[in-house]
Amino acid sequence: MESLFDVGVTSLEWVQSEDPWQYFLRSGEKEFAYLNLRAGPDVLASAETADGSWTFKRVGLGKPCIAVRVPDSDTDAAVYRSVLGDGELTLPDGRSYTWKEDWSDFEAGRAFCDAAGSKVLRFGDLRMKRRRGVPRTQTKLELVEPASGGQHLPLLACLGMCLWVQGKGGTSWGLLGFLLDLFGRLGGS
Repeated sequence: MESLFDVGVTSLEWVQSEDPWQYFLRSGEKEFAYLNLRAGPDVLASAETADGSWTFKRVGLGKPCIAVRVPDSDTDAAVYRSVLGDGELTLPDGRSYTWKEDWSDFEAGRAFCDAAGSKVLRFGDLRMKRRRGVPRTQTKLELVEPASGGQHLPLLACLGMCLWVQGKGGTSWGLLGFLLDLFGRLGGS
């Protein structure tokens, strides 16, 4: 796996693997990140890059949020809160990134924007392709202003894909997230 900071291109693709719960961030033959949507009984997803690894866990009841944690840690590395379909990722250093709807060339998508409102990266063109007769999801990831994502760029790329695949981009995680959580809890009991 290669560092996302050394990508050298601005357009990558998240590609679903043979296992429908797993995705890889690629550019040609190079791999930059791995996302597992079936990570464990209490974890909704896990992500791995050359630059870091995280788990995404839904916490809270009244106003749930997604806690981003380093694997095997109970300390939040970041917290994502949904607000009417959009959301905000807040980091311990005070930085925040907004997850919002984005239209580019008449294509619906979602983007993480920095505090100044500039797009850092954009997800778009969620589509199904057949590979070996099996439908697979592919999603375009565009690095718009990667420098404004700083050291958090790999985390934004992984969390964004997790939110994008779940459909709403919020902490409800849709029906799939609910079922993953439920079956994970049943399997772990």
